[in-house]
Amino acid sequence: LVVAERDKRAFNSYEAPPSEDPDESWRWRGIRPITRNKMISIAGHFVATMLIPNVFAQNEQDDEDKDAANLMRDLVLWNIEYSDYKTSYLFGIISALINPVAYLEVEFLEVVRRVKEKVEGKVRWREAIDEVFSGLKVHTVPKDEMLIDNAYEYDLQRQRWIGRRRFLSFEDAKEFIGK
Repeated sequence: LVVAERDKRAFNSYEAPPSEDPDESWRWRGIRPITRNKMISIAGHFVATMLIPNVFAQNEQDDEDKDAANLMRDLVLWNIEYSDYKTSYLFGIISALINPVAYLEVEFLEVVRRVKEKVEGKVRWREAIDEVFSGLKVHTVPKDEMLIDNAYEYDLQRQRWIGRRRFLSFEDAKEFIGK
């Protein structure tokens, strides 16, 4: 936690409060944003080259493989276009540069809402899929929320168990439980 806090402060150009000691108070306490500028440069170069994953045919001589690769490429591009993938990916890269570890979570949501509609003068409720909140969602998971079995195993697939601690407001928790 100490390393993570120090790195966050370096990224945000944290300035310590002025010293009360007269021998130290005359010194300049400012911080040049060299660390932040280098991290933003690294993130920009990384995102520019790795933002959109590419799909290739396993066998370039096989037309079926080419067609399947083209279809998968179109599906990947469609998901990127209609989700917050670009922003989340950028935040994940910056999180990886600032923190000792970074987790990205990818999930597909189908959110159903109760909608009121008026049919022939009568009001009735029906369920409808919310197109704004449904679909592919990519977001960063704070390192404080992840609980893993073995800190020395970097591959999450090899962990015996993975726990996640989430912080919710009381209203969100009530809605989540359904009471």
